[in-house]
Amino acid sequence: MSSVLLALAASAALAQAPSPPAAPDYAALTVLEGAWEATTVGAAGAVGHARIVNQCARVGRNYACQQVVDGRAGAMIVFVPGPAPGRWWTGYVSPSGEGSRGRGELTIAGPVWTYSSKSEVSAAGGGGTWTRNTNTYAGRDRIHFQIESSTDGGKTWVLGMSGDEVRVGRE
Repeated sequence: MSSVLLALAASAALAQAPSPPAAPDYAALTVLEGAWEATTVGAAGAVGHARIVNQCARVGRNYACQQVVDGRAGAMIVFVPGPAPGRWWTGYVSPSGEGSRGRGELTIAGPVWTYSSKSEVSAAGGGGTWTRNTNTYAGRDRIHFQIESSTDGGKTWVLGMSGDEVRVGRE
């Protein structure tokens, strides 16, 4: 009798336990891998060009990409599974050792990927700066991006740079 009660109690406890999070969709992040040619337009209209090579891999439960920009090592970007499918926490470390100041977020909604972050609040009590990088994919080999900032908590956004990236290889 006591083993039946114990089994019933265990079944009830399992039924109330939250479900484990869904397995992360690493396949979506593999689109980042490879070589890209980027054309940028700054807020003042200045045009720039860069070759970006993303070397990416799964690392345990996380995903990471080392960026090489015009032949120079760039940031290491780490993606940590977030609270729901299509949501990732992000952070970076630059070649000089500088890193993220707070948690970034990536939300993937179909072809639109939105990276967002907020800088640390200043010691003087300032509100910090929010940044938002919106990538809109046209297939797996073309990205249009816009990088915006806000100093009023996300009420208004100012375009800082936009441009396009085209995949040129799978390096």
